[in-house]
Amino acid sequence: MSYKFLLNQKIAFFVLFIVTIFSGGKVSAAVTVYPDDARISYSDYVRLTFVDSPFDASRKLARFDRMIPMAGTGYNADNPGARIRFRTDATSIQVQLYYNSLHISTTARNSIGFYLVDGVGNAAWTFKTVATTTVRAAEQVTVTVVPGAAGSFHDYEFIMPYGDSVDLQAVVVNDAAQFSTPTARSSIRYLAYGDSVTQGFTATDCTKGYAYLVAQQNNWQVVNLGMAGRAGTSKDGEDYIGQRNADIISVCIGVNDWQAGYPSTAARYQTVMTNFFNYLRAIQPNVPIYAITPLWVDPLWVMNSTEPLENYRQSLRNVVAARQVTDRNIYLVEGPSLIDNSVSYFDTTRVHPNNAGFAQMASRLAAIMAAKPAVVTGLTAKPGTVAGQVILNWSAAAGAGSYVIERSSTSGSGFAPIGQVTVPTLTFTDGGNRTASPLYYRIRSLNPGGSAAASAEASSLAYLPAGIDGWRYVNYGTTNSTDSLAADLAMPHGDGIPNLMAYALGLSATVANRPDSLPAAEQGLVAGVPYFTYTFTHSKGAIDVTVVVEAANDPAGPWTAINPFLSANQVGVSDNTPSTGIETIVVKDTQPLSAASRRFMRLRVTRQ
Repeated sequence: MSYKFLLNQKIAFFVLFIVTIFSGGKVSAAVTVYPDDARISYSDYVRLTFVDSPFDASRKLARFDRMIPMAGTGYNADNPGARIRFRTDATSIQVQLYYNSLHISTTARNSIGFYLVDGVGNAAWTFKTVATTTVRAAEQVTVTVVPGAAGSFHDYEFIMPYGDSVDLQAVVVNDAAQFSTPTARSSIRYLAYGDSVTQGFTATDCTKGYAYLVAQQNNWQVVNLGMAGRAGTSKDGEDYIGQRNADIISVCIGVNDWQAGYPSTAARYQTVMTNFFNYLRAIQPNVPIYAITPLWVDPLWVMNSTEPLENYRQSLRNVVAARQVTDRNIYLVEGPSLIDNSVSYFDTTRVHPNNAGFAQMASRLAAIMAAKPAVVTGLTAKPGTVAGQVILNWSAAAGAGSYVIERSSTSGSGFAPIGQVTVPTLTFTDGGNRTASPLYYRIRSLNPGGSAAASAEASSLAYLPAGIDGWRYVNYGTTNSTDSLAADLAMPHGDGIPNLMAYALGLSATVANRPDSLPAAEQGLVAGVPYFTYTFTHSKGAIDVTVVVEAANDPAGPWTAINPFLSANQVGVSDNTPSTGIETIVVKDTQPLSAASRRFMRLRVTRQ
């Protein structure tokens, strides 16, 4: 018996041990999610590719690059601000990164990246290489993430460093972890093109450069195409910038042109930038562009140029001014105004801003981009030349990039957008209006900073051909007199009233007419004498038809014509009855009822 007891004790102990391991949460299998798994998403990059992993031939690495070749430096392999994103309820998260060897510069490197949890960062949530030297070997780095509160899903975003090349190798989570779609990034893509200042040198990390900060302040994605050492290059506008489908672009380049010395001159720089914008506009004709003249540079900075930097600023001013004659969506920003002209806002090279300088630059540039355009003035509206058209014209609004046209059938309320045009267009044709009533319009100017208040209203009737063709367009959307529904003698509602008659009498063309709205003959007293009378409605706008009342003793005729518009033939006329523009006419027969044993009356409508 004791043996059985000991055996049972051992079994109980064994079971207890199992529960401790697998239910106590101390040991758990890991799940590895690879870069090409749909549970991981990416944003804020120039180009993303999946390349063979050097660690496992069956796996891929996610690699970013910025396409513009930079021989001898590999700055094109850096990806300032590019993001790796996923959403999970994991309680244990490790992100495996591979700092490859594509950044080959021997003079500049910054490998510091950041991660966010639910959009919030922490000064301790950084990652970087172990090596701190400018030249280093390839290195694998595993980041142990501080997870969000247990029991719920959280968004995780890894922001790539501005001065190093990093691949994603894998995301490793606990085995019970689930994934869902990350909260969407803004759809607005801000592309910043320039040199080392735009890339972010010499900010302390990737979240301190002006391009990143401008995007953060406006809740935009950032596509950073700042390349350290880059000078103005015409084909960049076509080959790289124009192809990126950006929503807003800033261009800050020129200092390297200036300090390079001969053969670089301000005149040559002006030609290069003229061609740059020509190439860019051929692909992206309407995207807002902010052209930034070279920043302030400490006069003690030693350079090779024989011309002052101000000459290069003036060259860019000339380029932008020439474009603005027809391109109202390009804006000049004076670079020296973005950062106070003091060495305290620049690093020891005297050319690159420090963190304080970048913050000031971002704040001021974002404010310029956020400045709303002027209110539209000079709006006019008039009938067009085609049925249903109204033509609008207005004056240019300062700072506008586009104009939204709004319309209402009521003055002062009910406005809704009906179209949008980009500058320099200052006209809009509103077509297809099937109404004979006034239409009301207003315009709002737009730019990346938002929308201005609406302009003053303008109103107009849509153009309608005279007579029945205008009526036909309002009711059937066509002026074609042979159309199966709109023809003069067509009766689309089967009420026995052809279109020509409905037009002349001001009856409905959209629904069957009620019997009590149709012409009617009845007996009545005229000056105390019994007469047969005929009552009908008449549209006062029906100017191209002849309306005649006819009377006869027999349906076979002969019929006697009665002009219903002669007062001698009228018993009464009620103006604007039953509605505006319609009159109700009562016509008497040519003879009293006593003159014949029976009498008939009818209405005839003919085209003139």
